Amino acid sequence: MTPTTRAGWAQTFLGWFNAEGSTRSAAIIRIGFVFLLWTSLTFQTSIFKWLHLPLLTACCLVLSVSSVTLMVGFFSRLSAALLAISTVTICWWFGGMEAMRPFKNTTGVWQVAVLIAFLPLGGSFSIDRWLAVRRARTRGQPAPAERAPIWGFMLIRLQLSAIYCYAAFDKIDAEWLAGERMERLLVHYYGYAEVLRDMPWLHIVCVAMAWFATVVEFSLGVLIWVRPLRRYILPLGVILHFGFFVGLALWPLGHRMILLYLAFIDPDAVHRWIDSILDRLPASPRSPSAPQQTS
Repeated sequence: MTPTTRAGWAQTFLGWFNAEGSTRSAAIIRIGFVFLLWTSLTFQTSIFKWLHLPLLTACCLVLSVSSVTLMVGFFSRLSAALLAISTVTICWWFGGMEAMRPFKNTTGVWQVAVLIAFLPLGGSFSIDRWLAVRRARTRGQPAPAERAPIWGFMLIRLQLSAIYCYAAFDKIDAEWLAGERMERLLVHYYGYAEVLRDMPWLHIVCVAMAWFATVVEFSLGVLIWVRPLRRYILPLGVILHFGFFVGLALWPLGHRMILLYLAFIDPDAVHRWIDSILDRLPASPRSPSAPQQTS
């Protein structure tokens, strides 16, 4: 590799690393992730369950407090780091416990907690943003722009792509493509062994679902990197996870994956879309000032 080529690669890498975009997508991911964390793992992280394990109690306490401060965007960077450290500790130190198994599944919350720590989390819809605007007004300066380096989105893209590629390759076998594994899931969750005999059309549905899931997951793992195809592939991913949610009660995995699709959407486009919604909202009428009384 010639020095010119190396310089070109270095310039490309630095350009990607220093690229900036709107921070609103990261803020939506921040808020949505904390909501999913609360709804799915609140019981497992209750400190009153683990008073006999001081380290686990401390980790659950840190996780609870940091999730609240991250939700409202107060000291967002520090909150995200503490949330990531606490979830990783719970996973790898106490992951063998039955109650903590959700932390250690392949697409568990601890991976997302680590990845979002690299996003510009406090730049929008946060107390950090409100304080920054307040400081600027106090100094007579314009409000800081809602922009920051967005290289952290690439980490989420790589993680999602790896998850979908693994899921697609795991399904490429005769048993899955013939619908047999899907039939077992159907019987396990909803039916009985004779359901396939009583409703033979379910076999066709299972085969169609198996092929649809495989094709969509492969597309989400590989073809999603082709920018013009994303507008078609991302809706298919939403349909896939909604089907998993309705048919197999598979959540909050699907909700979390759909939330992270924002990493594949241009942050500035998301910013403009939110602005378009805000512009259409009716302005709140100002209350008329009370007439001054004269003595």
